Amino acid sequence: MVDNELRWNNHAKYAIAKATKYALMFSRLTRPSTSLSPEFMSRLYIAVAILRLTYAAEVWYLPVHRKIDAKKNRVLAGFTRKMESIQQIAALKITGTMRMSPTDMIEIHAGLLLMSLLIAKVCHRSAMQLAALPPLHLLHDPVRKTVCHNVMCHCLLLHELAYLFNLNANDMETTKLV
Repeated sequence: MVDNELRWNNHAKYAIAKATKYALMFSRLTRPSTSLSPEFMSRLYIAVAILRLTYAAEVWYLPVHRKIDAKKNRVLAGFTRKMESIQQIAALKITGTMRMSPTDMIEIHAGLLLMSLLIAKVCHRSAMQLAALPPLHLLHDPVRKTVCHNVMCHCLLLHELAYLFNLNANDMETTKLV
């Protein structure tokens, strides 16, 4: 989904709708008639649904953190709570527990990361990959300038990720091109 006016809320709603669709499709696979094992259901959820939910998250999502503006944190926390409730559906189906069980414990038993940690991990990984681009890569110079300079206003998401994860492009080992 491409929003020409760059409204973050539209993409967040789209991501939540997509996540809900995947959680409901996943719950259909966990019916007693299909008899999939919990280990296989957990692997399937991690391999398919989580990759679809967090696809390009570094472009449209910033992890909730104390270093960020309070207003932005409230918006991101609301979105994260919605994603956590969707992941709770999948965790309940994987473990087969009752709905009133604590979500954190269900996700631990299902072998899933908490949604806030999962999206932070995805954003950190992509920021590290961008900072470690080789000098011959086309994005090397723009990313290096973005990561090395602290911008106070009109900052990009990459600026905020570099500040949040304390990235310094000079400390990165660049990857070799094959």
